[in-house]
Amino acid sequence: MTNSREKALFLTSIKELIYGERKKEIAELLSQNKIDWLRFKKIVIYHELLPFIYLVLKDFSSLLPQDLIECLKDVGFLDEDFNLFMEDVDMAIRCRRKGSILAGEEPSALNS
Repeated sequence: MTNSREKALFLTSIKELIYGERKKEIAELLSQNKIDWLRFKKIVIYHELLPFIYLVLKDFSSLLPQDLIECLKDVGFLDEDFNLFMEDVDMAIRCRRKGSILAGEEPSALNS
């Protein structure tokens, strides 16, 4: 993984989860408005930390893309009582039911 704003946001979010007191750094990264959200999502999913990153970033809704916030207001945030690793599927279903167009990537395969 090369150095990037997305990597910095990912690592700072992890540090916030573990040590705390990193909210100012996260706000600074988000306020620059230069995060490639697709790339950030790929990093988070690759490391299987989506639920944990969500816990950090939900406090910064004023700095996230407005269309994302509108969708979240419409369908609600992730259900923290939902089965682990399936809350994003639940949210995707709710978004689709409200008329959002969802995009995805083809699954990767491991060659043996």
